[in-house]
Amino acid sequence: LIAVSVIANSGITLTPQLNTFGTTTVDVNVTQDSNTSLYSAYSFNVTVNEVNDAPTFTTNLTNLIVNEDNGTISYELNATDIEGESLNITVDSNNTDILTVSPSWDMNSTVLQATYDNETLDFNLTTVENANGIVRITMSVSDAENNTSQTFDVNVSAVNDAPLLSGIASVAIEGSLYSWIPTVVDIDSQTFLFSAIGLPFWANIDANTGKIYGIPSFIDIGTTNSI
Repeated sequence: LIAVSVIANSGITLTPQLNTFGTTTVDVNVTQDSNTSLYSAYSFNVTVNEVNDAPTFTTNLTNLIVNEDNGTISYELNATDIEGESLNITVDSNNTDILTVSPSWDMNSTVLQATYDNETLDFNLTTVENANGIVRITMSVSDAENNTSQTFDVNVSAVNDAPLLSGIASVAIEGSLYSWIPTVVDIDSQTFLFSAIGLPFWANIDANTGKIYGIPSFIDIGTTNSI
């Protein structure tokens, strides 16, 4: 319960042991160095009061870097409490527009000791499509009196997404100027360089706008596939 140390010619020190409490008796004997038959003895009781220790995490997560549109990453989480109290455990993202958190437990309810001592709690981090930046994840565990928190940062790095082309080309008419511009959507840029493979020999493409243009003749009548 306690450790006793003797300080020569001075007295004693009492040090409570970690995470123990209760009452114990300390017996003290004082003798004369030159005559051990001369001594005095006395006893006294020491009461160590119980203190509620804060719960802690045994999992230590560090900062990490992931790519935008990475999907879902799974993590394990372990918590402990010396008193064995039911705990409220939460994991939060400070920017859910970039990274969301999905725990395997109900964060609105307490977690019983039988659960957090014998099972690993899991949570998922999911990147939001086309979103990037640094997100702080905060893990907190509380026994309703004491609270412990741990944080780590997730750097969601931007990824250059490919542009998307759409549209249905119009029908070209013999002897008339043909012109068609595709629709382009790109989340990352508004500057493009266009090219095409398989165009009929009468047609050209504008590398800056994507416009396909030209004047077909009588000998060009037909269908051109796989452009």
